[in-house]
Formats: sequence, C-alpha cells, structure tokens
Amino acid sequence: PGFSKRLFEALAANGINVILITQASSEHSICVGIEDKLSASAKEIIDAAFSYEIERRLINPLAVEKGLAIVALVGDNMKSHQGISGRMFGVLGRNGVNIRAIAQGSSERNISAVILQSDVRKALNALHEEFFETAYKQINLFLVGTGNVGGKLLAQLEQQQQFLQERINLQVRVVGLANSRKMVFAEEGIPVPEWQEQLTNGDNMNLDLFVGRMLEKNLRNSVFVDITANENVAQVYESIFEKSISVVACNKIAASSPYVRYKKLKDLSHEFNTTFLFETNVGASLPIIGTLNDLVRSGDSIQKIEAVLSGTLNYVFNHYDGKKPFSEIVRQAQAEG
Repeated sequence: PGFSKRLFEALAANGINVILITQASSEHSICVGIEDKLSASAKEIIDAAFSYEIERRLINPLAVEKGLAIVALVGDNMKSHQGISGRMFGVLGRNGVNIRAIAQGSSERNISAVILQSDVRKALNALHEEFFETAYKQINLFLVGTGNVGGKLLAQLEQQQQFLQERINLQVRVVGLANSRKMVFAEEGIPVPEWQEQLTNGDNMNLDLFVGRMLEKNLRNSVFVDITANENVAQVYESIFEKSISVVACNKIAASSPYVRYKKLKDLSHEFNTTFLFETNVGASLPIIGTLNDLVRSGDSIQKIEAVLSGTLNYVFNHYDGKKPFSEIVRQAQAEG
C-alpha cells in the first residue's frame, strides 16, 4: 500500500504535472503521462523515491516511452450512451492505430488513449470522420496502372463521384497514381478529369518510392489498387497489409501464385484488419468470388467448380462462329477490354 501516494507526491514535490494515469486492477503496474521534456527528470525523481525497492528488486526501475501522444474523445452526450468506446477503438484499429494505454473516468464524458505521435493526424481525422463530420466516408486511393482497365476505372470514378457520395456515402479521392513511367501524389486528391496531365508532369516511377510515400502519408481509409500484370507490384502486398492498408488487385499474379503465398496474404489481411479483394481475377468481373464467399459464409461447402474462368476465352467462344477470322475476334476482345 502507498505506492501510488509516494509516486505522485514525488512528482508533485518537483513540479511535474501528471496529465494521464492508468492502473490495471492487478496492481502490477501503473502508467502516468507527462510532458515529453520532463521525462528524464521524472525518471531520476521516481527511481530515487523507490531506490530501496529497486535495489532489492521488489520493483523494476521506471521505464520511459517517448514519441507518444494522447487523443481524447470528450462530450456530455457520451454519458450512458452505449458503444461509444467500441466505435472509438474500432475506427482506430481499422486504421492501424495501436493504443498503448486507455483512461476513462466514471463521469463517462471523456475517453483518453495513448498512441504513437506519428499516428496522431490519422487518428484525429478518423475520429472526426466517425463522430463529428459528414455522413460519408472518405477513401484514399493509391492506384498503380493506368492502361486500358485503369483508364476505364478512372473514368468511372469521374462519372460516379456524386453518386458514390450521395447514395453509397463514400467520397473517393485518388491520392497517388502511377504507371510504368510516371507517378504523382496529391494529398487533397488528384482532379480525376486531369489525371493524364497530372501524371505526365509527375516524377519518374519507382515502385519502392511509391509505396514508401504511401506509407509515409499514413492516411486513414487507404486502399492500394493494383491494375497491372507486374510481379514486382504483387510482391509489395505483404508490406502494405502490415501497415493496415487494404489491397484491391486486378493483377492476377498474387491470387494465382502458390497456395502458401496466397494463404499468407489472406492471413495478413485478417491479422491487420484490412481487405484483400481480387474479384476481377476471374470471370471478367462477374461476381463469382463474391458469390462463392457468400455461399461459404452461409455454411455451404464447395465441392467442385466447372467453368471457363477466362473472360477473354468466354468472349471468343461466344462470338466465334466461323464467319469471321479467329484473329479478328481476339483483336475485338482486346479492343473491348
């Protein structure tokens, strides 16, 4: 008994203000938050105050963790409102923000969480979006591949921006864009009608640099979209998942690679609370994978699948009747995507 009293008296006597306190019911540890610039002095003071116990290994010397910050959710309407803390921790978790300590008073008007200083901006933006701002969710896209399919996707985004925001409650911003030659970034979003001009005037493409900048921006609700057929691009999925960024792949290489690799990607997406989507890998974008997933989730067991899963072959078989040269049908399939 009396450890907490001695701790706070030692800090108070030396003019060090405690701004956060957490202690588990096991009483094995107590955490306090103070200004970073006072941490060295606080360690000396506390280690001196408990020198007897430390020398006899009854307690460990004070451990100091730096580079942390406190974010707090405050409001009168939080009182007796179920699920607030769950929503707070859920939105932080979905965005890869790790919580180091939590404090909540019995008044229920404040929940404080200790996180990495580098995650503060993303955490604040995610919390504001969840609790205080507009009804729509902002998605930050990092898109690699602007060929036939990529160009069509960008055209769709341009055409459906208003629909997505008003009907689906999504505001989609293209923050990073790249092809095999150039790359460009704009944190407020690349104007989709101007994407070709913006990309032409961008930097030379470097995949490692593109991924590095994406991770460095650390934006909430980030999604990496791979519309290439490039093995090197598929190889970066693991590092992207580990930063809690979802992956949408038109690129077939990862999902058609050896099962061990595919399984690892699926496991990583679950571990880091992200999404791995690759619906366009088979069936020319027909919702085959989604339908199979729905069947499995409802308790069915898939025993056998018979299909021509190539969209190109389906197109050719449906259009080739011997009247036109086979090569012409193939070129027509290519022209139509």
